[in-house]
Amino acid sequence: MLPALFLIPLVALFRIWLAWHQDAVGVSSWLPGFSPLAAVALCAGAFLPRRLAFAVPLGILFASDLAINAHYGASFFGASILVRYVLLAALVGAGLALRLAPKGRSWPAVLCATVAGSLLFYVGSNVFTWAGSSAYPQTPAGLWQALTAGLPGFPPSYVFFRNELVSDALYSMVFVACVRLTATAPERKGTPSSAPAAA
Repeated sequence: MLPALFLIPLVALFRIWLAWHQDAVGVSSWLPGFSPLAAVALCAGAFLPRRLAFAVPLGILFASDLAINAHYGASFFGASILVRYVLLAALVGAGLALRLAPKGRSWPAVLCATVAGSLLFYVGSNVFTWAGSSAYPQTPAGLWQALTAGLPGFPPSYVFFRNELVSDALYSMVFVACVRLTATAPERKGTPSSAPAAA
């Protein structure tokens, strides 16, 4: 489990690095949105101890947000930030739900849940942006613009979704691989390990 846990702060460090260097890396079409936030929340819910499932991903996200906002002198408090935390908390809940399903933490189940989580995060955050921004017409056409083309001067919204989906899928599969490689044989089969008592 330790290698998998190491992946979580790496995401926070990558978010900070990418935000601080966005001018230098902005020409790359694969970097905008390439941060597996949804997968971090889902995997935390599915694999971390329950007492840490919400605290670890949301705490690391909070710390990285503080660093990013302090760098740009932006306010930390805002409705859009709150929506992001609510969506991520919902994905932690989805990860917790995977524990209850038969084979819920198998490769296919985690991958399907990751894709669904990426879609939820993308649609939820863009719908909120559309509803709360005067830059978009408050019409179905404006919503479609928010979900696809986005605003002038930024990469299209679908590019963010594509990059998020790829990074989430890669992250979740690497996370599961780390968990599987470091698990005992009974844990790999989905049963609790029972070490014999010392004589």
